[in-house]
This record gives sequence, structure tokens and C-alpha cells, in this order.
Amino acid sequence: MTLANEGWNGLQSVAHNLGMSVSDLLEKIGRGQMVVLDSEELEDLLDTIDGLEGLLEAKEEESIF
Repeated sequence: MTLANEGWNGLQSVAHNLGMSVSDLLEKIGRGQMVVLDSEELEDLLDTIDGLEGLLEAKEEESIF
């Protein structure tokens, strides 16, 4: 595997933030135990969660039926 310095540094940073080695991080990704999301996809998922939470709150307040 070949990485540019920026990619390697970013990978090290992610692994460090998760409390694991780069090797462990790559192993988990390769085994499907962790996933990588595009930042826009993550933003869409968070927006969906916010929307669902709003619906649940409205239902609890009996604003919607």
C-alpha cells in the first residue's frame, strides 16, 4: 500500500483518535467491522436523525397523529 504523506498523517490521526494502531484500523475496515463514510453522506444521515427526532418529539407532544 502506498500513501501520500497527507493521507498517512490523516490515517494516523484517525487511528490515534480511536485509540488503535493504523494496522488495527485498516484490519477492522478490511473485515467490515468498521465503515468509512463520506462527510456529505454522514451529514445526510445526521439530518435524517434530526428529522426523526423532531417527529418523535412532535408525536410525544401530540402535535401530529
